[in-house]
Amino acid sequence: MEDVLMTSRNFISERICPIFQVSNVTGQNINLLKQFLNLLPAHKGFDSNAPVEYQIDDVFLVPV
Repeated sequence: MEDVLMTSRNFISERICPIFQVSNVTGQNINLLKQFLNLLPAHKGFDSNAPVEYQIDDVFLVPV
């Protein structure tokens, strides 16, 4: 939790890019990600017409 607080304070200066390892199965560390997002200041000047950016690290298929 201390790292989350420190990172959220320094995130605005664009010096840190946090990486959260979370589990969508067990929910492990989801609380840290939520806390980080809640500590960030509101983003003003959102452009809903701007292109979306995201990164996919890995994909997998579940056999049927």
